[in-house]
Amino acid sequence: MRLPQLIALVSISFEYIQSCCFPSVFEVTKINTIIAEENSTNQEKIYFSAEIGKAAEVRTNEWGQTERKIYDRATKKRYVITDENVCDVTDLYESIQKMCMPPSAVFIGSTVLDNNNLTVNNYYVNTSHGNSFIDINLMTIPIKEGVCFEVKRVIKFQNDTLTSEYINYTFEITDMSVFQTPKQCNGANNGSILITTSLLIILLIHI
Repeated sequence: MRLPQLIALVSISFEYIQSCCFPSVFEVTKINTIIAEENSTNQEKIYFSAEIGKAAEVRTNEWGQTERKIYDRATKKRYVITDENVCDVTDLYESIQKMCMPPSAVFIGSTVLDNNNLTVNNYYVNTSHGNSFIDINLMTIPIKEGVCFEVKRVIKFQNDTLTSEYINYTFEITDMSVFQTPKQCNGANNGSILITTSLLIILLIHI
């Protein structure tokens, strides 16, 4: 199962491109296609603000429930709210902060969109998880010097492939209530598993 290709490649250049950072505040829709033993596609909305130290994901889970995850720098917690009724809390031990391309990212070339002449920079990252290696291809569009946003990511891990496309960017938070936790979270038991923001940022850019 594959999503339509995001861009047409019409030209390639190989000059050096400086690494870049994401905007401090944005919203984006993320579409995932997983190619594994069972192929699947899902969609979620991501909200990120380094200015207030919060991030959120909103999606419909496999049981048809609305799931909202909040990552809060101030409380150092991750809240998972299901149907705005049940709240699970786990520790968050990495801070929500402005994200940049990882130092290990290797620039491999630029492509140009055939319809509006936008430049897309392509990067390759090789990292490891335990004894396994993970290959990651990133595609970003520069906004200005040193600032960019991601439009596509392909992660290959063993025999599985995850393709993520990022569409409908807004460089502001249009509804701040997405970061608010319901009263059910106040007395929720804290989970024993420590959660790192890299679990969130694997869908963004921080590696």
